[in-house]
Order: sequence, then structure tokens, then C-alpha cells
Amino acid sequence: MLETGIKGQQQTEVTYENSATAVGSGLLEVFSTPCMIALM
Repeated sequence: MLETGIKGQQQTEVTYENSATAVGSGLLEVFSTPCMIALM
């Protein structure tokens, strides 16, 4: 069970492979929402 107040941290480098253009979720080369959700 998760406790109130716990913290975590994760980071990744934005590359073409996880951009919105590459995964088909947009036309810009920015970090895609599907990849952000997967990272969380």
C-alpha cells in the first residue's frame, strides 16, 4: 500500500524515438504524452 507523502524521481532523455512525431501522437518533435505516461 502506498503511504501519503512518499516521493520519487525518474528522468529520461528526449530523443526522436520518444517524440510525438515518432509515436504518432502529434506532429511536433517534443516528448510524447504516451511516453510520459509510460515513464510515470
